[in-house]
Amino acid sequence: EVDFYLMPYVDPSTIRRKYKDILEEREIKISTHDDTMRFLTDEIKKDMNIDKINIALYHGFVIGGEENADEIEKEDSVKILSVGGKEAVKEDCFLDFDYTALGHLHGCRRVKSEKVRYSGSPIKYSFSEINQDKKFVIIDIYKDKETRKKHIDIDDSNIIKQKYEMVELTGTLDEVMAADIPKDAYLKVILTEQTLDAMNKLRVKYSQVMDLKINIATEEAIKRKYTSQEINKKNPVILFKELADSVGVTLEEDESKVLEEVIVGLIGGRII
Repeated sequence: EVDFYLMPYVDPSTIRRKYKDILEEREIKISTHDDTMRFLTDEIKKDMNIDKINIALYHGFVIGGEENADEIEKEDSVKILSVGGKEAVKEDCFLDFDYTALGHLHGCRRVKSEKVRYSGSPIKYSFSEINQDKKFVIIDIYKDKETRKKHIDIDDSNIIKQKYEMVELTGTLDEVMAADIPKDAYLKVILTEQTLDAMNKLRVKYSQVMDLKINIATEEAIKRKYTSQEINKKNPVILFKELADSVGVTLEEDESKVLEEVIVGLIGGRII
């Protein structure tokens, strides 16, 4: 026989309000999510039949320690509000259960113990999950409570197919447009040069550009090239052209003329 214990995400304030009298009587202080889950699992364990197989299901952020918390944060796309702090629940809350199935993080992984695991999401929800292996985990628990697991790689199975690929491309506009990827992929683009109307140009070929970033040198390049005193003495038109060059924009002759007229108008005199 198997008993399942379903525990949703619950805020400490909810437990303080719902169990106010009990908490005051027992002098129990609830201020963190770890406090909350310790109280709830302790209540469950009072009536738990250890002759049965007991499985907990919980939605929240569970860690095996500070090092484990840092590792999870680096690997998973889900925003962790307070790593190792008030949002975190330590996995020893669940070690009296024969298995704990966790939800919240998108990566398929154990916490620290093999019997406390996140299933992860079956498909990719973020560009930070592009390199994440999505898996099903089949858990067998035997009468002697021995636990065995088997992974099924979702990408290699026909059970679930992500309709559109998620792809990240970095390069110039020409390089990105020449890439050999599905035209309907969910696409994140990082351009390495300034490009006018970049999004519309990308969507001529790619229908689902979800994110566009420009990663190029800016005025910092000029600051590194000249001291502040040198900048003050430098012809402002030349400085502006150098800045434009640093972001991949070459000014035409007529544009340079307009620029000079604007600067002359601003400084109220002839440019040296």
